[in-house]
Amino acid sequence: MGADDSRPAGDWELPLAALAALGVVAAACICLGGYRAFEGRHVSGPYDPQQDGFFDFAHGVYYPCQAFVDGVSPYGQAFVDGYPVADPVPLYTPSHFLLHAPLTLLPLLPASVTYFALLLAMIYAIARLSADAAQAPGAWPLIGCLLLMTRGGQATLASGYFTLELVLGALVALRYAASRPWLSACGVLLAAGKPTYLIPLLILLAVRGNLKAAVRGGGLTGVASAAAVGWLAAGGRFDSFLASITDSTEARAAQVDQLPINSFTQVDLLSLISKWMDWSPGYAVSMAVMLVLLTPIGVALRRLNSQGDSAGAATQSGALAALAIVVTVFHQSYDALLLVAAITGLATGRPERSWRGIPRWARWGLAALCLTPSFNLLSTRAFLQKLGIAPPDTGFTLVTSINGTALAAALLLMLWLACRRCATRAEERPPG
Repeated sequence: MGADDSRPAGDWELPLAALAALGVVAAACICLGGYRAFEGRHVSGPYDPQQDGFFDFAHGVYYPCQAFVDGVSPYGQAFVDGYPVADPVPLYTPSHFLLHAPLTLLPLLPASVTYFALLLAMIYAIARLSADAAQAPGAWPLIGCLLLMTRGGQATLASGYFTLELVLGALVALRYAASRPWLSACGVLLAAGKPTYLIPLLILLAVRGNLKAAVRGGGLTGVASAAAVGWLAAGGRFDSFLASITDSTEARAAQVDQLPINSFTQVDLLSLISKWMDWSPGYAVSMAVMLVLLTPIGVALRRLNSQGDSAGAATQSGALAALAIVVTVFHQSYDALLLVAAITGLATGRPERSWRGIPRWARWGLAALCLTPSFNLLSTRAFLQKLGIAPPDTGFTLVTSINGTALAAALLLMLWLACRRCATRAEERPPG
């Protein structure tokens, strides 16, 4: 008779039942995301809310990369004239087109199915990485299930946007910055698709003390981007490439639904302030505000570094860096998926050395604030339409400010906790 034969049934029935329940929920979420993605799949033309399945994959990944392979700049009007799209792409980092070019070897539908499978693989990878970073490896099924249930997770599966790539890359960069700088650099390259991830990530890695990872990540991205620009500018096309940058900037400025006052998805601090001021800051202003906001965060990260916290994605420094990326420059509610490792660390209090001395109420309160954009159903298009509120109604502004306010409060609390921890450790240090 084996040693485990006398074990009470309840010792294994409850975990097995919980795992089965998670499996059922995860399967339901995957099926729902797949149904939304392919039942009303968008193929060409302007955006249609009634038929928008995998719209962002087609217009943000597949057709732009097809144009790139053909030597046409996806930023310019020539892209709109020659491909079934309505607008040029935003100013994505050029490395984005190089990394996704292999997908154009397939027709659109097989490429879409392939990318949907990749999205599921990335959710698994993000869940495993977050659980391991928080020293709770057995928690990954729960984390993965929650990711599938979030607004951002469902929206990404339905639209095919490449948010999960950015999130996975940034988390890899933060997690391995100290221990494996080349792997961290590869994470930076993956996260570099949008400058609003790349620029603050490089700055935060550098000020946290992960200079090797920042330099190598910036170098890899620079080489990939230079190769992409070289391809687009080859054969005397450099002038037309520069002109396409202007086309993209003007096209974005003309989209009134992207103005903060009209948006129900923007969560960064500048967009929150601009919403109430009915103001639309440009790229230069956004970058300047980002640098100003990153200054006190950088100081806090340097102080955490002096206390031995300069690594990881679920540590206090990793959580502060992830929150800073989302809050300090233009980001949407689905970008809050970047906070998954931070939330895991806050919920578990691990790594213990990093969170020791932080009150449980503070950790759980921070976790709740960070979770707000992912589960707040009030600022969704369906709910707002049901209420019948739209811009410039004050009700619309109030409801759509909830997510940004929650994240701004979380950043302030995180900064306070970091300063409090450093001050406490300094007082405990013996004189001499």
